[in-house]
Amino acid sequence: LTDVSERMPQGWATGVTVVQINGGVSLNRRPGTASVLASTIAQRANGHAILLPSPAILERLATKKAIESDRTVAGVLERARAANAYLYSAGSVGPNSAHVESGYLRAEEVEELGFRGAIGDVVGRYIDANGNIVDPALDERTLGISLDTLRAAATSILVVAGSAKHDIARAVVTSGLCTVLITDESTARALLEDT
Repeated sequence: LTDVSERMPQGWATGVTVVQINGGVSLNRRPGTASVLASTIAQRANGHAILLPSPAILERLATKKAIESDRTVAGVLERARAANAYLYSAGSVGPNSAHVESGYLRAEEVEELGFRGAIGDVVGRYIDANGNIVDPALDERTLGISLDTLRAAATSILVVAGSAKHDIARAVVTSGLCTVLITDESTARALLEDT
């Protein structure tokens, strides 16, 4: 996503509103990547970004429900669900997961998700090879748009690259979570070889 945002030319569109579709407030020193990306894409389109002021995964369901019901957060989520297009990436399962690096999950929690069949995450939601949620309780604590929203979208763009992401790319493509794929040659070949 960083590569895509950095390559968008100034004036690629006019007056675009970019809405952050899942939480991204980091719990560590790492800068808020989601907010930086949204702002960059919006600025290059002479538009503006609407950021989701929340972590991606909350520790308690009650906390998530309270944050989600906040007027500001609810308004951002409503705008996100009404978007014309979605642009997102997917993460793999492992100790280098963005959710581990951000402090949302511990490495052993992600490892357990892998044992339960998770091959990666899409907007913070861990899925198996068929695109199904692996841990419904974790999914309930994840703040952002749902996988059903992505599946129903007219335009849903997945940006993913690298051999470590082949399995998650395959799951997203085959389960209808994207309508457009931006990827590298290696990942494209791996997906084409499956057909």
